[in-house]
Amino acid sequence: YFMKKLIFSLFIVMALSGFIFADKNVALSDLPTTITDFMITYFSESTVDYAEYDDGKYEIWFSVEKDNNVVKGEAEFSKRGDWKNLEFYLGVPETLLPEPVLKTLRQNFSDQAIVSLERDKRGFELTLSDSTEIDISDEGKILDLDKEHRHRKFDKNKSDKAKKFKEPKQDSSATMDSVDAL
Repeated sequence: YFMKKLIFSLFIVMALSGFIFADKNVALSDLPTTITDFMITYFSESTVDYAEYDDGKYEIWFSVEKDNNVVKGEAEFSKRGDWKNLEFYLGVPETLLPEPVLKTLRQNFSDQAIVSLERDKRGFELTLSDSTEIDISDEGKILDLDKEHRHRKFDKNKSDKAKKFKEPKQDSSATMDSVDAL
């Protein structure tokens, strides 16, 4: 009886450890092509520090050296390789957003970089470099605005002091050094 209990207990421990330690380190060469193409296109100067596959998604941690400092970033992709969430404090590429969203940002916010970008069912959740959080539809309609850590609905009358949002840069000639070796 004791031996059956011991074997059963060991089986439970092994099964649970499989759930706890389910994430899998992924070599760059094993990433889906859509992910490596995305990193080359949008983060060409970056070095991929670590990649893992866990719970049906890929997570990539990368860094860029800028002015003798290393700036870290993180990207999350679906199982198919579609981007879901990006965080990068030098600025997430604006070209990932539809034109109506960019138009709204240009009209209503000062020269702030997008430091966090997440796709959701309603459109996008953005965080700007001044910590403003915006929920915005694909059509460019502001659904919710959190500025100064108070949650409130967007008020167009309060945006009259805003400066133009930066136009996106169109340079796509660079390649990502860390992925060239693939």
